[in-house]
Amino acid sequence: MEKVCIIIQARSASTRLPNKILLPFWQDKNILEILVERLKKTDLPVIIATSLSTQDNIIEDIALKNSVFCYRGSENDVLQRFIDTAKYYDFENIIRVCSDNPFLDINSISELLKISSANNSDYTGYYVNNKPGIQTHFGLWPEYVTLNSLEKIVTRTNESCYHEHVTNYIYTHSLEFNISWIKLNSQFNDYDEKIRFTVDTEKDFKNMQLLISLCNNDINPDNLINVALQNQSILNTMMIQIHKNAK
Repeated sequence: MEKVCIIIQARSASTRLPNKILLPFWQDKNILEILVERLKKTDLPVIIATSLSTQDNIIEDIALKNSVFCYRGSENDVLQRFIDTAKYYDFENIIRVCSDNPFLDINSISELLKISSANNSDYTGYYVNNKPGIQTHFGLWPEYVTLNSLEKIVTRTNESCYHEHVTNYIYTHSLEFNISWIKLNSQFNDYDEKIRFTVDTEKDFKNMQLLISLCNNDINPDNLINVALQNQSILNTMMIQIHKNAK
């Protein structure tokens, strides 16, 4: 498969926890820096797609400091930002990553690309407990999508929800696209309402700081889940945050 890049959507503005991806998180690094460092190991081009807001200047600085690309576009129309990013750097196929997922499973990227190439997919994603992985609280999996598919969405809808949430239109209008789902085992189905690795709130942030310290930075999914299950305080916080922040 040619012309594949990783695009991380990132901005400093956040209603529930401003600057959450820029706050010191682990060993003097913030979440965005940790994520970039790990994604660079895939040997795919990494691009941070942020907004034109001056408060996101620091995000561009982080990209430059870490020798990855940066594109600045619309703050609220994230779909258009992704399209413009891919076109500017001339990429036809995208691995989409959300910057509030510090424990993203980078090994899943190769599986996404393998399935997408074999099926000539417009979109490939992980499927957990009868829903797209992106709609769960795990925060472990990226998505694959083609630039052509994103451009197709623009021609089909102006609804703000589909321009704010980049791939939502695709899996809610599945007959219009060639979609491949990677269905995960029952372990993840069983923990769907217990495990939360995404960071939206201050409680999430502190909980994930504790988790990464207990894991000693060994953040493969199995180890993360095992450590969380063995620590009732971490697990309780996860379940409370899942209840409060329904997806």
